[in-house]
Amino acid sequence: TYSLMAQRIYGRPINKKTDPTERFVGKSATLGCGFGCGWKKFKGMVLADAKKYGIVLDDTSDTFFERVVNTYREANPMVRRFWKEAEVAINHMLVGGSGYIGKYRYVGNKVYLPRGIPLTFANLRREFDPRTGRNEVMYDRYNPNKGRTATVKLWYGLLVENIVQATARDVFVNCLHNCESGGYYAVGSVHDELLFLVPENEVETAMKDLYHLMCIPPDWLDNCPLDSELNFGDNYHEAK
Repeated sequence: TYSLMAQRIYGRPINKKTDPTERFVGKSATLGCGFGCGWKKFKGMVLADAKKYGIVLDDTSDTFFERVVNTYREANPMVRRFWKEAEVAINHMLVGGSGYIGKYRYVGNKVYLPRGIPLTFANLRREFDPRTGRNEVMYDRYNPNKGRTATVKLWYGLLVENIVQATARDVFVNCLHNCESGGYYAVGSVHDELLFLVPENEVETAMKDLYHLMCIPPDWLDNCPLDSELNFGDNYHEAK
């Protein structure tokens, strides 16, 4: 997926091994532009990540990053449609309405995930925001780390991000349960990765089994096709 996005951006085939910088840009676009990010914010994100990982970009101009964002949006019309539906839904939620954002049903200040669990936007309201000088849609979100409630601006990008990340988390947990049902118990996880320890003489069989188990969709996902990428090694670094 990341290489395909990079191919659209650079107009030529991109290989993960031979074109790591270009793939990095494709990955950044795939992960960073799905929630309505503008090119200025996207540029800041990419430059920060490039510095962090020691990646030297050939082009850091405003024109380049604007083109990357536009390329992503042109390649993903259904994503832009989802943004629009989320924007309309927010205004409807403010007055206690109900409807759908794609297949996600909302009722008042709750948006229901496919498995039935709601995302709740407490005290949803319009409020003057001195930072923008406009009346914005706000809600209250409790931060358990700080032990207090904060006022957060709700816009279509944030709503879509909340929906996507919550659904992805549920899919990830379903994969974990599938693996456990097949007799494979994870020893750890890193973001969207599961880590397993298996005897060396069982690696090939385990790889086949785990791939199959991870690609079984949950019942609530309407048989949505899933894919997975597996690697192995004597340690985590080698498995990457």
